[in-house]
Amino acid sequence: MYNNLELGNFVKNKAIIRRDGFGDKIDRHYFCINTKGEVLFDLAPDMYCFAYENEDVAMVSSHNHSKEALMDNEGKFLTEFIYDDIYSGMEEGFFEVKRDNKHGHINIQGEEIIPCIYDDGQYFSEGIAPESLNGKWGCIDYKNQTVLPFEYEQLSICCNNTIVAQYNGKVGIIDKFNNKLVDFKYDKIDNYTTRDCSTYVAKLGDKYGLIDKNGGIIEPFIYDFAENISDEDNIKGEFACLRKDKKCAIYSTKDNKFLTDFKYYYIEWATDNHFEVNQNNKCGLVDSNGTEVIPPMYKHVHVNYDGTLTIYQDKRHGIFDYFGKEIIPIGKYKFMGDEFSEGLLWVSEDENDAGMFIDKSGKVVLKLDKNIKAHRFKFSCGLAPVWHKKYGDCYLDKTGNIVEVQI
Repeated sequence: MYNNLELGNFVKNKAIIRRDGFGDKIDRHYFCINTKGEVLFDLAPDMYCFAYENEDVAMVSSHNHSKEALMDNEGKFLTEFIYDDIYSGMEEGFFEVKRDNKHGHINIQGEEIIPCIYDDGQYFSEGIAPESLNGKWGCIDYKNQTVLPFEYEQLSICCNNTIVAQYNGKVGIIDKFNNKLVDFKYDKIDNYTTRDCSTYVAKLGDKYGLIDKNGGIIEPFIYDFAENISDEDNIKGEFACLRKDKKCAIYSTKDNKFLTDFKYYYIEWATDNHFEVNQNNKCGLVDSNGTEVIPPMYKHVHVNYDGTLTIYQDKRHGIFDYFGKEIIPIGKYKFMGDEFSEGLLWVSEDENDAGMFIDKSGKVVLKLDKNIKAHRFKFSCGLAPVWHKKYGDCYLDKTGNIVEVQI
């Protein structure tokens, strides 16, 4: 029985778990297990391991967290512990790394394709990556050949063959062949674009407006603030929030038109082209047509990545869909998981109840044993981390069976 495990979610049928000490000894030990709870391999006690990514590799730190290495899903190290940082998220086949405080790139096999010789840098996009050398920025290709000269004070990643650049203290736009598209006269330009639009948020003096990729004025510089609306996992740039006289509106940079009036206190990207809005300190949801799917009347509206909304009101909450249809009435359950995972959501009627998993119709699929406490309320690869009075930290499958961690 183990009561001191931090159970990770499964990725491709493997999960990283952590054991925090036992008895009088204080230590930290990481293991990788399969969906049967069997230990596939373990790491040295001084190693810290992040969860596996979609690329099926993990970043491991060691030596008092001072150095990192890349590890595959069999526990084989693809690099030595020589990197100060390996940045999560592979782009165009490369991970960004820093070694001896210098920036470079490695591939998924751990090979250092771009040597760590640059002062700073960003990830590859459309075949090139911005790098900083001796205080100036330029761009390189996959072969580490210079594509853009190192003469700029800052460069964005390439998107739609456009790059936002700073030169002599002012910002403009160039392409990957170093042709100037927009004069260097602005104080700021956001570089979020998609294949379907080429409208940029720009700042001139203390006012904001919108320009196209050739510098044409789409919206005049009369706004107090403007920014692209995006989330961390899905940066698109198809929408912008503009503020005037302390009120905000949603603007489509694809169709170049306002979707709402200036009536919201704030606007935040949610997901799937839905936006959380606040009006008179009440929250609601607006879709990409500007329609209020959920009127601003709740304390908080959280958009989940599973196509549902969690609505908070008076310390109670419920679940709606993106069309405003109620799935779980507000106040029916006192406790609730963050969102549906693999079609199931953990709910509980009171703090003494182990709770149950329900589906999106509200039907109870799995009633939990009174000896179980759900941890993260989330299924991955058919398993959810729980604590059991008899088995300690373990996993639960969708039929209610316990999968022990076999350390």
